[in-house]
Amino acid sequence: MNPFATLITRGTGNALYRVLTAALLVLPLLLVTLASVPALVVLPFLPDGSRRADRIIRQLIVWTRSLAARGRA
Repeated sequence: MNPFATLITRGTGNALYRVLTAALLVLPLLLVTLASVPALVVLPFLPDGSRRADRIIRQLIVWTRSLAARGRA
């Protein structure tokens, strides 16, 4: 039995869980985004680099949408 069950109602507990999960998942996404900035600055100047930079940006968008959808679920 959960000792905090009487302190947090089911609806509040679910909302709190979603917020904490989203907050934990934002940190790795932020780290990956910041780590890819140098590549996004240099890649357009390399042969076929614009295409690779576009793929990186599209992947970051997919991850961000997935994180946002998980936070709302």
